[in-house]
Amino acid sequence: MGASMALLCGLTMANVLVRYFTDFSFAFTEEVSVTLLVVMTLVGASHAFKTRHHLATDYLVAGRPALKAAAYRFSMACSLLMFGLLAWY
Repeated sequence: MGASMALLCGLTMANVLVRYFTDFSFAFTEEVSVTLLVVMTLVGASHAFKTRHHLATDYLVAGRPALKAAAYRFSMACSLLMFGLLAWY
């Protein structure tokens, strides 16, 4: 993830400098920047998912173990569905 961010910063800085000094822009840098941002988002989300550090709200299930287990299974199913759709597309 650090390599993606370093590449993104370097590419964006190079584009800014070239545009400033020559009034010419590297058109491909925006597409590469978007791709790198998507890569960083997916890597960060999958790491948070694996280490169970994703955002969670437990107001409705606090103190109710059966409801908490059901909510956990539901959120796991939704997460797996979304990751599956991402992999499919």
